[in-house]
Amino acid sequence: MKKATLYQRLNEHAEVVAGGIPGSIVETTQMLAFTARHAIEPTVELFPMAEANRALERTRRGKARFRTVLVA
Repeated sequence: MKKATLYQRLNEHAEVVAGGIPGSIVETTQMLAFTARHAIEPTVELFPMAEANRALERTRRGKARFRTVLVA
């Protein structure tokens, strides 16, 4: 049996992967300079790699706040 692609698996469960369009290299450079100038930092939840399953479960249940980041 042929293994399903990621797209097929997501589509089968009506799930969506979405993201933003980052813009050009110039726009990205300007945005990073702006965030550095104004000390803007992302709000994230950090999880050690040993707790990857817990982080994934929180995300699946919709309990993750902001971004979930695994730390090696």
